[in-house]
Amino acid sequence: MERERGDMAANGWADFLWWRTRYEADDVGFDEPFADQPWSADTTFLWAKTIEPVGPGLGSPSGFWSVFPHPGAAAGALRFVLLPDWFGAWLGRDKWDEDPDAFRPAEEILAMAETKAPEELLQDLPLIREILADLDALLAQADAEAIATGLTTVLEKVNARWHGTGSWEFFLDAYRGPEAVGQEVVARRTEYLGDDATEAQVTEALGMSAAAWRQLTANSLHDEEARETLQDALEDDSF
Repeated sequence: MERERGDMAANGWADFLWWRTRYEADDVGFDEPFADQPWSADTTFLWAKTIEPVGPGLGSPSGFWSVFPHPGAAAGALRFVLLPDWFGAWLGRDKWDEDPDAFRPAEEILAMAETKAPEELLQDLPLIREILADLDALLAQADAEAIATGLTTVLEKVNARWHGTGSWEFFLDAYRGPEAVGQEVVARRTEYLGDDATEAQVTEALGMSAAAWRQLTANSLHDEEARETLQDALEDDSF
């Protein structure tokens, strides 16, 4: 199967305006612009989880999978869509931006925060700008392998700072190719069942044996039914 080109300029993935034209509508899903894209070995599956503070404690976590045709598309979605939203939430944007739902560039949000956000939160601005710069550097590349490797580093930076904060919490993970994310599905089902899970229990949770599941994820590159089965499993993981 022909792979999606990694030319960011040609694809528009490095362009804020490209993303804004696709995401300004309130009902557009995070990965919806790519819903009809064929899968390849470069298809990138992004897991995003947040926990929102509620009163003196934390609310229920929210997690979802998104599918992108290339690591560069995932990097662009993080750079221009998801992380500006998350960082705005962390900086209390809803308290100082008269239109907190407006689709603004991250640079504009940060500039506003510098004069309006609580002082104690501004200490994170250098790290936020570093993360955005890292994503810009990835979006200047074309090689999928290099972008995927760099993306892992970016996600580690986000998780190191915002996972387990006791306030807004953010966590990201990425898997390149359906076989990799398929292995993660098995790992999650097994973890849920506990350390004493039997092979029969894992088979029941997957709806097939682990070996058959591995074959299904490999087939999902060219088999529509296999792809839909894997997509259903990812949707089941969302909460």
